[in-house]
Amino acid sequence: MIKFGTSGWRALMGEEFTFQNVRTVVQAIANYLERKFPDKKKSVIVNYDTRFLSERYAFEAAKVLTHNRIHVFLSDRDAPSQALAYQVIKRKAQGGINFTASFNPPEYNGLKFNTETGAPALPDETDKIEEEIKRLQKEHPFCPYYPKTEFVEKIDLQDDYLSFIQDKIDFELIRKSKLKIAVDLLYGTSREYLDGILEENNIPVEEIHGFIDPYFGGIAPSCTEKNLEELKVFVKEKKCDLGIATDADGDRFGIVDDKGDFIVQNLIISLLLNYLVAVKKWKGGVARSVATTHLVDRIARKYDLPLFKTPVGFKYLADLFLKKKSFSGEKKVPVWL
Repeated sequence: MIKFGTSGWRALMGEEFTFQNVRTVVQAIANYLERKFPDKKKSVIVNYDTRFLSERYAFEAAKVLTHNRIHVFLSDRDAPSQALAYQVIKRKAQGGINFTASFNPPEYNGLKFNTETGAPALPDETDKIEEEIKRLQKEHPFCPYYPKTEFVEKIDLQDDYLSFIQDKIDFELIRKSKLKIAVDLLYGTSREYLDGILEENNIPVEEIHGFIDPYFGGIAPSCTEKNLEELKVFVKEKKCDLGIATDADGDRFGIVDDKGDFIVQNLIISLLLNYLVAVKKWKGGVARSVATTHLVDRIARKYDLPLFKTPVGFKYLADLFLKKKSFSGEKKVPVWL
């Protein structure tokens, strides 16, 4: 049974995650968009990660969408999930489809669906897509051999996204600190993104695993302490001040200090929140999932900030952020954790 979980649909390749099931899911999304935007020309951003067959799945999705007369902006290479979300917003697309199983083992693949806001689809939307999937599975399967090329446009996600975040980071301060940074790209989509933006800003960088390996070196591409053993050694060998790792689709991180010690992500998140409030003087509410440290609650109380708690899943945090943005003044939610 095809079901959307915490973050999209993920399954074992060759078992549930097959080309025919991908076609069915994408057709269900196309039908959902037709009902949601009946009188509008529709476009969808399609992206993929570095997993085995991800690029092929993306092309198959493009074929199905074009036969529904939906314009496809197809990424010209694998890219982080955030880069896709940015393009959905920039191009005013009706959705985004990303082929990735995030931090799951290499034998998995997955499909994430983003709405027109750029945020991951909520359960009330994915429930409708699942119902459409069930209906389509009773029909004769549709298998387009070629795309309608007039509806496909290949685009570069990298330049736009890196330009967008360039002004969000104080690279001058990082340069003045004279930090030397090691990055572990874990064979994923952040290569030439994380290392690239640091190099462009003249920050010394050393990297490992900055190439495609669909087997991810024999591990799950997750930023756990166990998976970052090589980064720990690398930081000390190269005499770096900091080690940064990202997962397969670039939306999770791991940190190693100059001694090669792994720093728990929840501690980094707490330090970041305190910095944003105490130094950057951000105001408003703080949103965290139930899986995030309660230290966030203590910091929010210290600065008398409203705290919002959600189930696990970035889609709930994004939804809360988007809703609060519609309010004025200090009802805004400036950060999710």
